[in-house]
Amino acid sequence: MLESYMISRTLGSANPREQMRYEKQKQISYLYDLATDREDDVKLNGKYFKLSPRIFDRKFVDSTHHKITVETITDEDWMECGDYLEYDGMMWLCLNSYSFHKMYCKATFMSCDWKLYWQNKSGEIKSAYVIDQNSTQYNSGESGNDKIQIGAAQHMIRVQCNPDTLIFDTPMRFAMDKNIENPTCYKVTQNDNTAYNYGKGLCMITVMEDVLNRDTDKYVKLPDGNHIWICNYFESNNVIIPDNEPEPEIPSIFMDGKLSISGKNEIKWKIPRKYKATIKLPNDDETALSYKNISWNVISDFEVEMEQSGEYGEEITLLTSDENSIGETITLQLLINGEAKLEKELLVIEGF
Repeated sequence: MLESYMISRTLGSANPREQMRYEKQKQISYLYDLATDREDDVKLNGKYFKLSPRIFDRKFVDSTHHKITVETITDEDWMECGDYLEYDGMMWLCLNSYSFHKMYCKATFMSCDWKLYWQNKSGEIKSAYVIDQNSTQYNSGESGNDKIQIGAAQHMIRVQCNPDTLIFDTPMRFAMDKNIENPTCYKVTQNDNTAYNYGKGLCMITVMEDVLNRDTDKYVKLPDGNHIWICNYFESNNVIIPDNEPEPEIPSIFMDGKLSISGKNEIKWKIPRKYKATIKLPNDDETALSYKNISWNVISDFEVEMEQSGEYGEEITLLTSDENSIGETITLQLLINGEAKLEKELLVIEGF
């Protein structure tokens, strides 16, 4: 039997192990191409995957958070603990991952439910998506022989471990509340950065309920028009536009940030594809462009249907049904105040 097996390998690798590995990789690649659970419009750490990933096994892990499994087969798309995924209109944080003999990578992501804002020592306004879980039931009160004293609310925050989050320490404070009139603040009591110490890693930050200090905590306006509370705010040359200053005719984001059109460089024939105008701020945050005078234009030798959407018209959906368009290009233009500010070349490919 062994001789028969060796004869069957005469046209393959001389090493049976390498031959079997090669065949396994071909099988994985073939099945990956056929997978119906692959998602196109997904980003890993702000960049599109080289090959669209498989996303499956979505489920609730508690009353508010989801978990998903993500699988990829190319080295460029490898995922690790602490990575961020943009999928289904949500941000997800990687809790763990592994590589199966370098043939494919599988990871578990959990849904983020809050965007944390703070001001660093240089005066920059920083932000990060976090997984926020109320842990009051585990450690928030003091017990005695004849009474129980209820303590303040306590939360556990999971966030990517990086030079910014690594130094979170008491008495640092954050505002974490949708009630902008009188938000609840929280003070850091512990930063455990060893429990998930692989890949980029995670910081497990324990925070305790604190009160808003209207003398030191300020309600400030970001360049994208959103308002946020910053605890212990101090004046600095950062990206904040103070509330008492009039908004310029052309928002400062066009001077301080970098415009881009998010979306793939290929559009499939007869299949709609959506593109979005985004702005990358100096603090590396990327957000949808919010400005009332946004419009779009396409340049092509064939008919292209356009449908503008989004609160400010920052999204555009394109569709071409002309069979002669396959292999041709479309120039998509982003216009601000009627002036073309950015172009993106799109190649029309055959739909599947």
